[in-house]
Amino acid sequence: MNISINHLMQDILNTKDGIAIYCPKTDEYCILYNDKIKTPGRIRWTMMHEIGHIVLNHLDIENTAIAKGTLSEEEYVVFEKEADFFASLVLAPPIVLHNLNIQSPKEIKNICQLSAEASFYRYDYY
Repeated sequence: MNISINHLMQDILNTKDGIAIYCPKTDEYCILYNDKIKTPGRIRWTMMHEIGHIVLNHLDIENTAIAKGTLSEEEYVVFEKEADFFASLVLAPPIVLHNLNIQSPKEIKNICQLSAEASFYRYDYY
């Protein structure tokens, strides 16, 4: 089958950045991400966000609906926020930001190698 990455990610998997998948038959997880993303910081965030879904058990047998689109909008939003928060804590830990006396999103971007958008949100929360 010859399909584009855009068709696979957006039309089939319903994502533009990445997705974590659980296979109960083999008890394995897989993360697919769009390697056409130009910003390394966004790729790092996407990968850690998807790892967050795995660590937070969003993909266990009962919750595999996250990938099937059968979660309610409220459940989906909660899962996404939890995975984002997980990624932010791993990629830009508050204690590290504090000890480095971070004063701006740009500092977070440079030190933690996050995208400008992620750095802004991380600084706003910090």
